[in-house]
Order: sequence, then structure tokens, then C-alpha cells
Amino acid sequence: MKTAVYSFVASIATVSLLSACSRTVTGGDGSAVTVSGDGTKISLKSGDGKTTVNGSMNQDYPSSFPVPQYPGSKISTNMAVNTTAGGAATPGAQTIIMLNTKDQPSQIIQFYKDKLSSGGWKIDSSVDTPGAGSFVAASKDTSKLNVSVMASSTDTVISLTLQ
Repeated sequence: MKTAVYSFVASIATVSLLSACSRTVTGGDGSAVTVSGDGTKISLKSGDGKTTVNGSMNQDYPSSFPVPQYPGSKISTNMAVNTTAGGAATPGAQTIIMLNTKDQPSQIIQFYKDKLSSGGWKIDSSVDTPGAGSFVAASKDTSKLNVSVMASSTDTVISLTLQ
């Protein structure tokens, strides 16, 4: 559930960030979220002001990221996200990196499984859906890394989320 929420927030944030706009989205229950971006930073704020997500974005792969960029892939998103809920900061920032490649999901997920295992990460769960995509959740010390690989009609999208 938490991963789905982060993916949804990342999608909205990326669109707002790239389009340098501000908009308020109201859910069926009347709750509202205001999303704004200026091309380099993004902010999402709940209607009651108790939850805020702030992020910044660039197009460089972070040298400190615990796994390498998939060979030949192109970065579409590199976003650092900090969340405040109820006035208190959520421990640790989150980094979301989105990559695109023409390679097959099975080849990509195997690359990340190998890099995680050789880097001392514990693979907590793994789901492979042939022809559609794959997901790996790993942990090391206090860090958690989710790797999601999904095929699309034009290329394969890799999502790396570090928290």
C-alpha cells in the first residue's frame, strides 16, 4: 500500500514539476491536495495542512545511490522527497529515480538482484510477472530499496525508490 501511495505521489509530482503549475485535486470524500511545481521543486500539501511533501528534481544519477544506474538507461526522473505529517518530519528523505531502456524486464531485474546481493542487501520480497514486469524489495541497515520494472508499448520503465 505504501509503495502504491509513493508511486502515485511521484507521478503527480513529476507531472506538476515538469509543467511548472499549481492545482488542487479534490477526492470523492471532499479531501483536497494542492500540488505545485516550478520546474525544479515540487510541493504537495493536504487540504488540512497536516501533510506536506516537498521534492526537488535533477537529471543526474546520484553518485551516492547504493546501486548503479542500469547500463544504457536514460534518466527521466531523479527526485528527492521529504515528507512532513502532522507538523513533524518523517524520518529520512526518499529518493525516487525513474529510468527508461529498451531491454527486457527480466534482464533488468536480474541486474538489480545481482547488484543488491553483491552489495550486502537482503532481498525481502520479489515478484516476477513474465511479459509485464517485476518488483524487488530489499533492505540494508536502516535503508529500504524498491526496484520496479514495467514494460510499456515503447520501452521498459525502471523505478528505484530509496528510503
